[in-house]
Amino acid sequence: MPKVLVVDDERSIRDVLRIFLEKKGFDVTCIDDGSKALSIIDSGEEYDIILLDNRMPGLKGFEVLEEMRKKQTDIPVILLTGSVGVNDDIPSTRAVLRKPIDLNTLIDTINDILNG
Repeated sequence: MPKVLVVDDERSIRDVLRIFLEKKGFDVTCIDDGSKALSIIDSGEEYDIILLDNRMPGLKGFEVLEEMRKKQTDIPVILLTGSVGVNDDIPSTRAVLRKPIDLNTLIDTINDILNG
């Protein structure tokens, strides 16, 4: 069962993603900030993919991603953003999805990354 880490400060988004992904057969862990994400990754917990919100209090998604890559962590990351000006070609991400997230696009993107 593929493991997904969802990092988003909005509880409603975490809940929707968790329910949806669990129904699709994923093992889902949800957390609400970037510092916790780095702690979990540093602990050695393994994930197949990370869904990472870009705009959060404290560490932003870009900052979490930079720290992950400094540590040679190569877990595939899908950046979630509500910002209009965010470029779709962000180094170190496998995809950028705009909020509100289309769940069909999300599952297709995850499957493409995991099966690619």
